[in-house]
Amino acid sequence: MRNYIGKGHILYTDNWYTSPALARYLHENNGGAVGTVKSNRKDMPQFERTQKGDVIKYNTHDIITMKWHDKREVHLLSTVHTGQMVNTNKKHWKTKEIIWKPDIVVDYNTNMRFVDKADMQISTVDSLRKSTKWYRKIYFHLMDICMLNAYNLYMTKTGERSTLRAFRLNVITEMLRRFGQQVPTHSHSGRQRDALQGSLQRLNGGVAFHCPVHVPPTAANPRKMGQRECIVCKTTTKREKKRKLVTTMCQGCDVGLCLGDCYSQYHSLKDL
Repeated sequence: MRNYIGKGHILYTDNWYTSPALARYLHENNGGAVGTVKSNRKDMPQFERTQKGDVIKYNTHDIITMKWHDKREVHLLSTVHTGQMVNTNKKHWKTKEIIWKPDIVVDYNTNMRFVDKADMQISTVDSLRKSTKWYRKIYFHLMDICMLNAYNLYMTKTGERSTLRAFRLNVITEMLRRFGQQVPTHSHSGRQRDALQGSLQRLNGGVAFHCPVHVPPTAANPRKMGQRECIVCKTTTKREKKRKLVTTMCQGCDVGLCLGDCYSQYHSLKDL
């Protein structure tokens, strides 16, 4: 921000960065600050308990802080707003009543939507898994960002309309088709595994046979994406077994599988 201090710019931040100290500094240097803020941040006032719909605000001569209880409690800070409730020109889908929100929230959503939208899109299909190794999380997060950037470039270049989930599946399918190798058939070890189809057909068939797809919806709920248990997570002997519901499956094997390690192990390892 060094080149923008003192030029009247307004800085929008999420609750990781917003603080009264930052807001005061920007205000004193001909700038503005707007953002969500952690309730326990230094110099923040103590707010009373609230119920849904309640609004509490405190202000000094340069900063206004607010607690708004919508679906959950949201703490806000601004140096350029009054904290008044404004008409969003939207109606509640059920009650048809006009929706009112604090002016800070409306302005924040307008100016932060691009950053928040990227995080939101990634969160629905992220590759993160629980790990004690911090660098693994960074690696997978960077991969998710690369995939999102590729998705946006593809949409801009082709003009096609597709979801990020479908785009990722298409990328995975094309990578398997181009770089995948057919695993030769081996004799069975003799250990019966009905849960893993008993035979090693899952190792054969080539890329055209093994293709990751979405689990089809059920007849009882045709509008909701179907789910199945990941067969590797459920039956593996190499790590702790667990019951995990997933929305992806192998089209050829007709079993539920997590995309990533479970999918590749199921189609490449003889003993899971």
